[in-house]
Amino acid sequence: DDTLDLIYGPWDGRQVLYMRYRQGTWSAAEEIGDAAYGRNVAVDSQGRIHVVWSNSDVWYTRFDGNHWTTPRRIADGAWHPTIAIGPDDRLHVAYNDNNYCCSDDSVEIYYINSTDGGNTWSRPQNVSQDSHWSGGADLIVSPDGVVHLTYDTKSSGVEGGLYYRQM
Repeated sequence: DDTLDLIYGPWDGRQVLYMRYRQGTWSAAEEIGDAAYGRNVAVDSQGRIHVVWSNSDVWYTRFDGNHWTTPRRIADGAWHPTIAIGPDDRLHVAYNDNNYCCSDDSVEIYYINSTDGGNTWSRPQNVSQDSHWSGGADLIVSPDGVVHLTYDTKSSGVEGGLYYRQM
C-alpha cells in the first residue's frame, strides 16, 4: 500500500490538519482539531488513523475510514504527546505534564494506554519520577509488544541526558 497519512498545522498552533497521500495524489487538507501543538499520528492494523495533540491538555481523535470521532481530552494539564500502536492494536501515549510548564524541575513524563481502540484510557502513570525537568518523550512498540520509551531530562540548567524505559 502506498498510503501516507500526514498530520500537520501552522507554526502558531491554531489547527490540526490531516492529508492523505494515495496513488500519487494528496487529498485536500481537512481540519480535525484546533489550538494544537505536538501533533502525532499512528495507524493500526485495521487502517484506523489515531491522532493526538496538545493545547495544555492532550486530545485524541480516530478516523475509521468514513469519519473522524469527536476530539476528546485524554489527559489534563499536558503537552507534547507521542503515540504508538502495538501488534495487538493497543494504543500507547506518553506526554509531559504541565503542572509547572517550563521550569527546570517538576515536569514529568506520563504514560497511558488504551486496549479498545481509544474509547477508554488507563490511569496516567508517572514514568520519569524524578525531581528534574523531563520532556521530549518518544515511543515505539517492538513486534513482540514491548513498549520502548525514551525521554530527556535536565536539572538546574544542566543537561541530564537521554533516558530509556520499557513499559
